[in-house]
Amino acid sequence: MLAIHFLLVPRTYDQSPYAELIAPLGAAGVAVSVHPLPGRHPPTDSRTVLAADITVAHLPDNALVMAEALALPVIAGSLWLDSHRLRLVALVDRLLHTASGLPARQADLLRRLEQGALSRMRRVLVADAGLAGTVAALGVPSDRIILLPPVGPERVADLLRELERITA
Repeated sequence: MLAIHFLLVPRTYDQSPYAELIAPLGAAGVAVSVHPLPGRHPPTDSRTVLAADITVAHLPDNALVMAEALALPVIAGSLWLDSHRLRLVALVDRLLHTASGLPARQADLLRRLEQGALSRMRRVLVADAGLAGTVAALGVPSDRIILLPPVGPERVADLLRELERITA
């Protein structure tokens, strides 16, 4: 049986854009574990980063881990240590460094953290072609970028086929 560990930023489950993905995966027989990353997001203090490091360190070896884009800056450091033992997939519906109104220094820091985290992913699932271009510009090879528009119940089979390739 396929098992997936989701790394999500804290919010109520119904507010997560991934609730529409997680529920149908569970209904399709996938063992789903949701790991909310404690603290503030984007990270504003070392306690948030440490809590995320501990969460990632406790994931089982060889686990299939899907991390939402908002979690990338806070898990970037731990992925340097744990990417060799985890099968990592990013779910990118937006990237924080591209948000309007950010001071240049903060945008640059977020870009570097997102770029580092994305470099450790086996696959990056993006919601649209524009995001695919942004992810590619960060140095992610095109063969690792998969265009997969938002997944609801009707798209679960497509996602499961892609995940089978990752886990093979």
